[in-house]
Amino acid sequence: MDRDACKRLITDAGLPVPVKSACFFCPASKRHEVVQLSYQTPSLHRAALVLEDRYRNGKHYRRDDAKAVQGLGIRRTWSEMST
Repeated sequence: MDRDACKRLITDAGLPVPVKSACFFCPASKRHEVVQLSYQTPSLHRAALVLEDRYRNGKHYRRDDAKAVQGLGIRRTWSEMST
């Protein structure tokens, strides 16, 4: 059963389709989801930015490697996506 079939089943049962669930710091988050988190749950958004900042200032961050993980957004930072 794929996602669309699940939605139909839920709708046919007269229930509201739940939002997609994920960790608040999910690296697969899209820009609109990061921005939405900043408005809906600013404390979690700030916590994710702190987590990202700790990584970027830590010993495992490779500043000179363009292919390295940049932040929570993998190739870009949540800080960039939040503006």
